[in-house]
Amino acid sequence: IEKRDAPKYSITELSSGAKTYLKQLWIEVTYDRRKEISTKQMTKGTEEECTALQMANRVLGWGLDEDYINGLEFYKNRMYNDWITGETDLDEDVVLADVKCPWNIHTFPFFETDIPTDGYFWQGQGYMALTGKEDFELVYCLVDTPERLILDEIRKVEWQKGMMEISDEESDVIRKSMTFGDIPEKHRVRRWKIKIDKDAQTVIKDAVILARKYLRELDEQFLVNMNHNPKSI
Repeated sequence: IEKRDAPKYSITELSSGAKTYLKQLWIEVTYDRRKEISTKQMTKGTEEECTALQMANRVLGWGLDEDYINGLEFYKNRMYNDWITGETDLDEDVVLADVKCPWNIHTFPFFETDIPTDGYFWQGQGYMALTGKEDFELVYCLVDTPERLILDEIRKVEWQKGMMEISDEESDVIRKSMTFGDIPEKHRVRRWKIKIDKDAQTVIKDAVILARKYLRELDEQFLVNMNHNPKSI
């Protein structure tokens, strides 16, 4: 009975990972020093967002004007409420969506039935809370890697082999592993439709309350540490 009546989601304490992130956030806010994190996967996702949206629009039949999609970066607005902030890739009457661009064909979710990354479920709930919408689409799009990242991969192999230049055949293998124009677009788009979940959104608020409490504790601990610092000679 307890299991049956228990809430679907709940949070009573922050994970160690959440606390580590909040410590970093405290430093960023207190000293105005943002920790920049950039990976080749993140770079591809950012640079190919528009391409992914165009392909998703064609395959999923959203019916959006392609010129409009090309200019989306100029129309985006960061949203806020009392608990969270976010900036979704696409917020239109016909669809609220976010696109993900896997690094290569082996990280594309061809066979998964559940959302590949659990955090994206929560991301979607956040976007629905911010927009008031009740449906969200998480879309994976297998798009070509930007040319400069392909060249970076080729140079990386050259460096590993201690060569000035690898053969055309080797370069072609690398390029093929990072471009997918020979695969039909309908095979390169996967979509998960996510419905609004009020219980999940309540848990998001609960987590934010815990996070704010922990940040106040960090403030207090910082003052204690500073008061106990020995005076320099």
